Amino acid sequence: MDVNPSAVNELMKKYPSSDLVHGHTHRLNTHVEKTFTRYVLGDWSDTQGNAIEITDQLNRLEIR
Repeated sequence: MDVNPSAVNELMKKYPSSDLVHGHTHRLNTHVEKTFTRYVLGDWSDTQGNAIEITDQLNRLEIR
């Protein structure tokens, strides 16, 4: 199951000019919305996973 889109939109109204990173929904994806981007990390195990590096900007989203 992914997140509730209405709940995400309400949350992001409180944090303008921000993006959202969340994970482990088994639905790895990048959702580009009008005012924010939602990065969804997938599931992981001992042999695979996801990594994200953030400084002033999103520098790397690595999917293995």
